[in-house]
Amino acid sequence: MTCPVFLGRSDELRALNEARRGLARSRGRVVLIGGEAGVGKSRLLGQFMGAIARDSRPRYFASAECIERAERPFGPFRDLVAALGGSFAGLSGAQLDKTAIFAGVANFFRDLAAKRATVLTIEDLHWSDRSSLELLAYLAAHVEGTRLLIVATYRSEDVESREPLFDALSRLSREPTVERIAVEAFDASQTRELIERALDGHPEIPDLAREDVVRRSEGNPFFAEELLKAASQARAGQPVKLPISIRATIASRLEMLGPHERNVVAHAAVLGYYFEPELLALTMGCALDDVLPVLRRGRDLNIFAEEAGERVRFRFRHPLMREVSYEGMMVFDARRTHERILRVLESAPDANRHTDALAFHAWSARDRARSLRYNERAGEEALELRALPEARVFFERALEAARVPEDEARLCARLALVLEMHGAIAEAVERYETAFVRYRDLGDWDRATDVVRALATNRNNLGFVDAVAPGNAFLETHGDRVSIGPRDALLALLARLSTIRYDKAGAERFLARIEAPGELAPRALQNVLIARMDIALFAGDADAWRSNVPPLFEAVAAMQPFPALSALYSVAQTATWFGLGEIADAALARADRIEARWEFGAVTVYGAAVRAMYAYYTGRLAAAREEIVRALRSTEAGIARMAVALVAPFVAVALAEPDLVPALMEEELAEMRRHAETPDDALVLAAAAHLAIHRGDVKSAREDLRVALRCTPRVLCSSATVLGLAAQHLPEEELAPLYEILALPLLPNDVAGRAHAALAGAILELRFGDAARARVRASEAVAGYRRLGQPMFEAWALDVSGDDTAARALRARCGVVAGEQRPVSHAVGVGSGGVKLSTREAAVARAIARGETNAQIADGLSISVRTVEKHVAAIFGKLGLRSRSQVAAAFARE
Repeated sequence: MTCPVFLGRSDELRALNEARRGLARSRGRVVLIGGEAGVGKSRLLGQFMGAIARDSRPRYFASAECIERAERPFGPFRDLVAALGGSFAGLSGAQLDKTAIFAGVANFFRDLAAKRATVLTIEDLHWSDRSSLELLAYLAAHVEGTRLLIVATYRSEDVESREPLFDALSRLSREPTVERIAVEAFDASQTRELIERALDGHPEIPDLAREDVVRRSEGNPFFAEELLKAASQARAGQPVKLPISIRATIASRLEMLGPHERNVVAHAAVLGYYFEPELLALTMGCALDDVLPVLRRGRDLNIFAEEAGERVRFRFRHPLMREVSYEGMMVFDARRTHERILRVLESAPDANRHTDALAFHAWSARDRARSLRYNERAGEEALELRALPEARVFFERALEAARVPEDEARLCARLALVLEMHGAIAEAVERYETAFVRYRDLGDWDRATDVVRALATNRNNLGFVDAVAPGNAFLETHGDRVSIGPRDALLALLARLSTIRYDKAGAERFLARIEAPGELAPRALQNVLIARMDIALFAGDADAWRSNVPPLFEAVAAMQPFPALSALYSVAQTATWFGLGEIADAALARADRIEARWEFGAVTVYGAAVRAMYAYYTGRLAAAREEIVRALRSTEAGIARMAVALVAPFVAVALAEPDLVPALMEEELAEMRRHAETPDDALVLAAAAHLAIHRGDVKSAREDLRVALRCTPRVLCSSATVLGLAAQHLPEEELAPLYEILALPLLPNDVAGRAHAALAGAILELRFGDAARARVRASEAVAGYRRLGQPMFEAWALDVSGDDTAARALRARCGVVAGEQRPVSHAVGVGSGGVKLSTREAAVARAIARGETNAQIADGLSISVRTVEKHVAAIFGKLGLRSRSQVAAAFARE
């Protein structure tokens, strides 16, 4: 399994191609590509060479490589000259005139380049002989004014340890014709993308195995691919052994050390990825001066790196370097060394500073009691420092050492919390379930209640429709055994979850059962306040909703970051719908301060989706796109990804980027279509319908809109897209439910609901009623959306009112791309089915109806006159019309 698709090196490839294009201007160059072994230098060079091979322009091209421990005088250049039909005359003689050879090779290449652009590549320059390096430096001084490009790769970690390479690079760096490209390791997101591409068409591997590849490879593509092969071949639940290809790569570097030096490196590996030289000497029972020369030698060979902070420490250059060194020790020796290190650390006066090291060595020494103690302590410290991956490892090790139910329950709950915060919701649920069973069996009902609360929260986050039922059943069965505080906290959560399912009556019943509302902890109070706010949202009572915001912000300030962030995003989303921008801004600003310090997986995805929605509603399409892309980098499912689906289709259409909505959402949408029942489900289906209409699939769009309308009991502050699209695209015989919804009374302060009702009513009037009444209702909608600060919806209402010019200008200010000025295709009412023309064709037809010439239409739509003519011909063909007057008559009402 490999990753054949070139990934993540666009800047480097661009630099190479720019050097190649310079040959046309006789700008000869030497380009040096440096990077650690396995980082992708050869793949970058291969991509560049492939582009040359596909280039239709003729050119000379030759490649050579330097072979380890096979130094030949001028070896790579002899191969290059031979490949291009020349010869190194006189190289076999006893006396070599180096100056004459340099001049001869330079003249040979110059003559070739005078006939045709010439590209030469040399790989693995770090293994080159000194003479070849000197010749390369000579050529670099003489390529200016020629059409000669020389590209060479070298390992950056070998520069310090190989004197000829160091000298050559120092000399080359002074030449103006030399350019250097540093190929860096991938970051974590790029490594995950590499894994995705490499697995395309192959069996999936568990998420934990993927993250293990990301962690162990540390951005090295070769290591990542080899580890991925091993992970795909490993049995489920078995540790992934280090592949022999990686072992061989690392072992070749360790072989440069003597026996004593390798022993020091092995003991350093026992200490860990980071280690202090004083502790290394202490555990080896020798003087510090005995290990410092080895550390210096290891640094020169790029085995170690030195880090100077408050205390000087060393680290292995790559985690796998440490892994190979460590595995080379006998298990008995390794465990004995871990025990010795543990004793040394425990006796140190600053032992508390080494909690993570104590945890690691206790676990490695298989000391169960101390492993439990130190790993739990290290897990809490890591959690406090926001180091979630590390906290997970520590809690897993502590749980591994636990043997009594109390320890197992406590550690399962802590591990579940870390998993939840990190976004691994399904795994968190499994751990919480185990913790609940342990607490139930122990008869610890208060802690069992806390776990039930966490279980209900996470089942909801996974999209379970029955998240409330288990918590309610627990209270019915065991509620009399639970203290008031934990019971009230669970009731507050169940009220909040009921409002998520739009069960207003259920939420009010749970709120009424709370015995001590004045004594609720901040998180429980937050659930009560959001439940009340959601009840106000159902009623369209913006004033009642707003009145709960100040106490909610106070509660959030006293909460832990994770639940606080979720609450803030919920507030920002509803404030967006109500058009309360100042509240949305305040909530997102508070969320920014939390996200600057923490990263919470699924909640962060949800936050990006809310920001995208807020940006779209307020007419900032570029910002909305950025947030959608950020959200879609995660593979989180459930509410977080469905929040993305609320807005991504609208942004994709407005920016003419249909691929912004990934195919991986289709499975989630299919599941929603089967079980849709809430207004939130309706919003997602309406968004999917919008994209289907844009793609010309009206049938699928109507199917989604039928379901969406069934899930919308009344006009809500969030339901603009459902009502407007249903009014615009459903057949007349299916619109009775919509008329019933629009007939329901709305509160005077429900500005959003009134605007949505006016827009849907205007569309219906335009389709089946009176154009004059349609303009009046559309004007009401325009005024409402302007008051709400929602320009994309205002532009839609302007469309319906007939003011295309104002609508087009408004969308342009929002960033809608030219040609997508009407992001929702309009039903033209001509022919069977109603929708016959594309968005652009409908725009041209309406312009014809206004009496515009082709030139005026072209200017208004930012297209050519010839393109307008093609659209006019298409309109005639699709609608069976023969003249512009017939088109004008068909579109007169619009």
